[in-house]
Amino acid sequence: MTEQIDAQEFLTMIQQNPDRFFSQNTVYWTCPPSPLGSATLSNFTVTMHDTIVEYQAPKTLGIFGGGWKADGHSYQITRDGSGSATGYFLPWNEDFGYSAVLGGQAEFFINAEMSGCAFGCVAGPNQTVKVAHHNIRGADGNTDHHAMTGTLSAYGYQHTFQRNDYRNLDNGRGAGNVVGVKVNGSWRIYAQGVYTAQRRDRIASFRRLM
Repeated sequence: MTEQIDAQEFLTMIQQNPDRFFSQNTVYWTCPPSPLGSATLSNFTVTMHDTIVEYQAPKTLGIFGGGWKADGHSYQITRDGSGSATGYFLPWNEDFGYSAVLGGQAEFFINAEMSGCAFGCVAGPNQTVKVAHHNIRGADGNTDHHAMTGTLSAYGYQHTFQRNDYRNLDNGRGAGNVVGVKVNGSWRIYAQGVYTAQRRDRIASFRRLM
């Protein structure tokens, strides 16, 4: 079963406590390899799936509780002109790197779901953020972790979510989600390492990049 969520209400819900939201819920956008010039600003829609999402619950007072909880939700983002909110969308392509500048035209950003690529971001002037999505193939046809680490560093991306930060989860089947929201005029960027087991998505790693 699925449920359509109003995009503006979804965005407002995240902005109330983004650290908590992204630690407990998966948010993703899937897209095929995109041609040059496909980084876009677009309205979007939100679909909540009935997939059970597990996440690591913090301990109370540092000693009580903790462990895995299974009451998170899975939200799929779709570029759709009929959506009630606008976002920045950063796609991918084989053996290519995309970049974009997040400014004041939207308060939501999403990177194409990764299964071998790498992501980087760095603060820019006037509360902007520059983001990048790199895909570099090695001689074996797989993405090259060290090459992508090198290119992101060379272009000055200080905060990264690399291939090996998520791909090695679940014996090499992990996926990487990167999502951003603007809160009180400043961008916050979050990364999730996720894998699926027994029809459940597990957020195995979560961190705020900036």
